[in-house]
Amino acid sequence: MDEKKPGRGDRRKRNQQLMIAFVALIMVFSGLYLGFGRENTVPDVAPVNYSGRILEYQVYPIGNVSVPVKVEGVTEDFVVIFSQPGYLNMDVIQSVLDENISSVRESTFESTGAYSFFRFMSLNRSDAMQGVKKVLRSRGYVMYNIYSGSIPGGNVKIIGNDLAVGQYVKALLFQNVRDGLYEVVGFSQGVVPYGQVVRANLTNVTGFVYGGFIDKYVREESLYNASGNVSDLRLNQPLLDIDSANYTVQGNATVYYQLNRTFVEFDGRNMSGMLSNLKSLNVSYRVEFGGVSFTAPLESDYNATKKRLEGVGVLNVSRSVVGFSTVPPEITDGSRILVIPQNREMPTVALEGARVGDEINVSISMMNLGNYTIVFARQV
Repeated sequence: MDEKKPGRGDRRKRNQQLMIAFVALIMVFSGLYLGFGRENTVPDVAPVNYSGRILEYQVYPIGNVSVPVKVEGVTEDFVVIFSQPGYLNMDVIQSVLDENISSVRESTFESTGAYSFFRFMSLNRSDAMQGVKKVLRSRGYVMYNIYSGSIPGGNVKIIGNDLAVGQYVKALLFQNVRDGLYEVVGFSQGVVPYGQVVRANLTNVTGFVYGGFIDKYVREESLYNASGNVSDLRLNQPLLDIDSANYTVQGNATVYYQLNRTFVEFDGRNMSGMLSNLKSLNVSYRVEFGGVSFTAPLESDYNATKKRLEGVGVLNVSRSVVGFSTVPPEITDGSRILVIPQNREMPTVALEGARVGDEINVSISMMNLGNYTIVFARQV
């Protein structure tokens, strides 16, 4: 398959992500990662103020990893980060701040130990951005919107682009105190995936899982022989679903009663007599398919196994890949963040043909069994 060439929009988003990563690298090399164990007390350090709009102040990271932040709204303000700091000197900074730019009500240049940017407070963000572009001309820079966000216990100003209200984003958080006022700024690192379908990277393949349907009784012994005498064969015989809670089943058949219905599990008996009786009583019914599944090693021969299974009555035989994948550490359902345990070693069932290194869409399922939570992913 020909490789798809990235479009302008893809390149723009990639460049924005690179700039955010650049800010993170500055933070790492400045030695400001202090960890979660640090007390959240921040000394009130007076900023150095050269012209009233050129500010230097200290910031303090909140934790040592990006954290989920909910996007609450978008403001009319924005920042400009230069990709080539060599462009910036005091003359350039002062000249930008001295410009009378349409729709800009206030502008500052802010420098910390972790990042530097121009901040523009505007009356109309779109008009102000156009005016700023004319002033900056072709110098290397990226513009980012300022969003209002929230974390438990406080508000955050999120620096990023293409975010939507209600989304959760992973953000690197910094806190500062200026003139006695606290401010938390977060640099967006990407959107937390929404819903149970997320992107995953297939990291290991350990075998296969076979599956199929049955519409009649199949002896378990026959299936063992057809599967290659596997140790984990799972078999569900078909069910006769009868639209009556009072139907009497003769013999020792396995019978279930639920919601005014009778369910009879197929066994080795001839079911034709029961079906004829139901028709004579004018009782409606339907046959629910049964199923069979088992795992097999990587050297399993698909075509030969499929042929043997079909020979004993298994329908629609299919094979999937079994292995492990890496998924996002968190997902959101729109109202809360759900932490995914063991996200780097997620048991995964992928489609036939999937290989190690493939990026796939998976649905994540969780089952609580007493004190244990079983989490697995299936390609969709």
